[in-house]
Amino acid sequence: MVSTINSNSTLGMQAYTTQISKRLKKDDTSAGGNASADTETRTTAGEDRVQLSPMAIGMQSLASQLQDSVGISTGKVTEIQAQVANGTYQISPGKIADRLMSESLLNDLL
Repeated sequence: MVSTINSNSTLGMQAYTTQISKRLKKDDTSAGGNASADTETRTTAGEDRVQLSPMAIGMQSLASQLQDSVGISTGKVTEIQAQVANGTYQISPGKIADRLMSESLLNDLL
């Protein structure tokens, strides 16, 4: 079940809390009636924890490397943001069309 949590409703939070409660009860019964020390620590301390899988950690690392290697110029991004905010950013439909066509042709070749 997927729930969206937003500031207008607590429905998503209630669903999340219910799901976590069920999971904790399942952990408790699968451990023969004794909850694991990790579960007890989390419930008594009231703290939330997130543990990323090795694959997720690797993906974060790759995303960071990709962002660095793509050569995103923060100065250029700031300049374009200012132009958009001021209403002076010029759009060139011809350049957009040319770029779309060249990328489409490259994808067809690959």
